[in-house]
This record gives sequence, structure tokens and C-alpha cells, in this order.
Amino acid sequence: MVTADYTDGVRGEVLAHGHGGYTVSGYDPTADGAQTVIVSYSVVRVTKTTSFRVEVAGW
Repeated sequence: MVTADYTDGVRGEVLAHGHGGYTVSGYDPTADGAQTVIVSYSVVRVTKTTSFRVEVAGW
């Protein structure tokens, strides 16, 4: 789930990837090691992007 918190106090939640204008990239669940996940969310022609590091283990 992606949650967008707006400055006017409104919270928008998007449940399914590809709907509501968000994308996830930079993540390969089949590759062990550190990865950077990038999430972009677009609404009304404005896009906000954030990233965070994850560690994939167990493959």
C-alpha cells in the first residue's frame, strides 16, 4: 500500500500497484543484497518520489 499525506490534512491510500498513479522500481525480489526501492506517486500532474534501502536475503 502507498499512502500519500497532503499538506491540507487529506490522506490518500492506493492499494494496487499501477492504479492511482504510483510506480515502484529498483527492486528485484530474486536478487540477494542491498537494493534501493524507488516509489513515485502522481496526482493532478504533480509527481513526488522517494526511495529507501532494503536488504533481500534468502535466495
